[in-house]
Amino acid sequence: MPSLQNAEGLAVTGTMVVTDVAGNSATFTTPPFKIDKTPPTVSSIVRASASPTNATTVNFTVTFTEAVTGVDMTDFTLTATGVSGAAVSSVSGTGGLYTVAVNTGTGSGTLRLDIDDNDTIVDLAGNKLGGTGVGNGNFNTGEAYTIDKAPPVVTITAPQNGASYKPAAVPQPAYTVADNLDPQPSVVVTGWSNAEGVQTMTITATDAAGNVGTATVKYTMDNTPPVIIINSPQAKDYLTSENLTINFSVTDALSGVANAEARLDGIIVTNGQVISLADKAGSHTFTVSATDKAGNSVAASVNFSVIMASTVDIDPNTLNLKSQSDKNAITAYIELPSGYDVGQINVATVKMMVNGTFIAAQLTPTSVGDYDGDKIPDRMVKFDRQAVIAALAGKTGDIKLTISGQFRDGRGFSGEDTIKVISPGK
Repeated sequence: MPSLQNAEGLAVTGTMVVTDVAGNSATFTTPPFKIDKTPPTVSSIVRASASPTNATTVNFTVTFTEAVTGVDMTDFTLTATGVSGAAVSSVSGTGGLYTVAVNTGTGSGTLRLDIDDNDTIVDLAGNKLGGTGVGNGNFNTGEAYTIDKAPPVVTITAPQNGASYKPAAVPQPAYTVADNLDPQPSVVVTGWSNAEGVQTMTITATDAAGNVGTATVKYTMDNTPPVIIINSPQAKDYLTSENLTINFSVTDALSGVANAEARLDGIIVTNGQVISLADKAGSHTFTVSATDKAGNSVAASVNFSVIMASTVDIDPNTLNLKSQSDKNAITAYIELPSGYDVGQINVATVKMMVNGTFIAAQLTPTSVGDYDGDKIPDRMVKFDRQAVIAALAGKTGDIKLTISGQFRDGRGFSGEDTIKVISPGK
């Protein structure tokens, strides 16, 4: 038989002749076999899935130069950067091709599968991986996974969260996206609108590993100005004897009221303020202006007048409807509050209201004096008696008569007195 010492790869067939004691013989031939002295090695370790990835488990494909046995989890180690807790979870395969599953642990970074030769992997001829000796079959140059479990960080800079805008002034979406591994995550913007009302805008960013980061803002679109309701003052005549309580409300259903201001004749007043009208005879304007948080502005005004609350004394205090005299006038003495001069009364504007009818004062005679001795000047005016009787239209009893008029500057006054009206024989 030839020497087999250097017969690597040689196909060998063995023949044997057997003879018994009686001289009978038989010839046996072995099946052909090859001589294998070459140890197996690792051809490659490559990723079996996409990278980068955020998966909890990834697979590596391990290829040997020939069919081997004895491959198990103890033959593998992991080289990781930025990842902790990673571990080989299973090994499957036959021949020269194996799949190794790896739990990716926590954190982001890189993860590579290596073979740590411990002489348990052998080929079909019994040759150990890399040859006999621990470590001479090591493999640590395979592909690595990029493990990315951190989502992109989205920061929205416009529109601002909680802000209010007019439709024409709302900014377009503005944002930044930062990711630890992917320089350009994909971005989707939803919910931006300039329609009136509360809007919710969301920015969604997805990196190459499939991690998703979002940011959301709510903002208000408001094209409607605030609503102003003025309860006091009202558009009417007030008396100098009264106090005026400022009362108004300002509301805004969408963005809310940013500021509101009230002014009486240009002077700032406050809600609930009580104002004495004693020195306020004349015409006035009360204005409330307001602006909402979106910048919509509005103003509302009320015009009103304050007339002097005068004291009136009518003579006679008893009037006979059957009086036939056209010479005896009805006299009215008018006193004004402190600070007002009866000498400024324009007699041509003075009138008496009798039973719904106005009767003008006679232009003469008229004078100013202290007729009741109270050291307060009175303006004396007279009215035609028969005109008053006619206006009464037969009414008797206690009758209220109102005297009103104006100063030369147009400011008004008003006062009243009650007389008794009789009609003898009625």
